[in-house]
Amino acid sequence: MEKSKCPICGKKFVDILKHFALDHEIKDMNQFEQLVSECEKNEQKKTSFRNYVEGLKLKLSLGMISPEEYRESMMKWCKEN
Repeated sequence: MEKSKCPICGKKFVDILKHFALDHEIKDMNQFEQLVSECEKNEQKKTSFRNYVEGLKLKLSLGMISPEEYRESMMKWCKEN
């Protein structure tokens, strides 16, 4: 029997509906959709931050920004997001 991966916590289970009900206490589809939406937003934020940091690292390695500007840019992004 193939296991399904939970879109909320990433764990794999044979009976995903049982997992939703017991581990996440999901009672209906609206609650499920809300949790999945929150997870997707968190993943988008992580991806955005990762891309931003990669861009900063490239600029730093090319000498386009100083280490201080790198640190300040990271702090500014964290405050804004």
